[in-house]
Amino acid sequence: MAEPSAPPFAAGDRATLLCVGHQLDVLHARLPERGGAPAQDLSARDARAVPRGRSFIVRTGLSRDLPVAGEWFELTVERAWRFGGGNYLKGEVSRCWLDLEALALPALELLYEGPWTVADWLRDSGLEPDDLEPVYEAVLATPERRQVEMERVSPEPLTRLELEEDAILESIAWRDMGDPMHAEKLLSELLRQDLRCIDAHAHLGNLHMEGYWGRPRPERARRHYQVGVAIAESALAPDGSDVTPKGLIDNRPYLRALHGLGLAAWALGDTEEAERLFARLLWRDPSDGAGARFLLEDLRRGARYEEAGP
Repeated sequence: MAEPSAPPFAAGDRATLLCVGHQLDVLHARLPERGGAPAQDLSARDARAVPRGRSFIVRTGLSRDLPVAGEWFELTVERAWRFGGGNYLKGEVSRCWLDLEALALPALELLYEGPWTVADWLRDSGLEPDDLEPVYEAVLATPERRQVEMERVSPEPLTRLELEEDAILESIAWRDMGDPMHAEKLLSELLRQDLRCIDAHAHLGNLHMEGYWGRPRPERARRHYQVGVAIAESALAPDGSDVTPKGLIDNRPYLRALHGLGLAAWALGDTEEAERLFARLLWRDPSDGAGARFLLEDLRRGARYEEAGP
């Protein structure tokens, strides 16, 4: 394969790039193909990436805001160079935003698991309508729905695993041993290969939500969760009717990200949004493996996040 051409940027340019990973003040970014860039202009890894495109390592200096993986960002370029076969940029990030449509990611595949009805669910769970909390009102009023299991994207990490056979479990192990930077590195490596790895978005959100860098950062966590939820839900029925039960294990990354997004909204004081998200979580998984019904009840009685949140 031919050597990739030089970065199409120079000092003073404003470069629009996609963030696919973040470590300290270094971003891993990609310039997605526009109109079908020739494959020979890409490295083998960049040609396999989702979305496909040329990779850059971006040093951001004192930028006030940094993107999360899956967000676009605008960089005022101070310097552009190549070294060791890689493309490098240095500059200041001026803005970040999420535009999932512009990514044109292949939709996650859905495995149809049959119809879902309230009557069948109650019978299988051994429940009666009177056993359920008032927050189940919308679920009980629904007609037949479609039960699906979502495709789980699990790329191979770039770093050799040392503790587990699975990169997500390995990241959790490093996190729990007090090394969140190694955990972040592993998770970012998954997203650099395929942005549709929903579990990586969710666990990056958890790192910030749970304060593994000294203090909780719910706003940054919210952005990680938001990307994961948006990618997952782009595969589901537009009318919101699909059921994604936690019992179908490949739905868990999506449900984990949606749960985190609700917690982040609550921690940031947006209780209306938190209530809406937890209601959606209960709607997607009526068996409620995440305890959304209890969180909804706490919100409706006016509890603060610090009082009722995990």
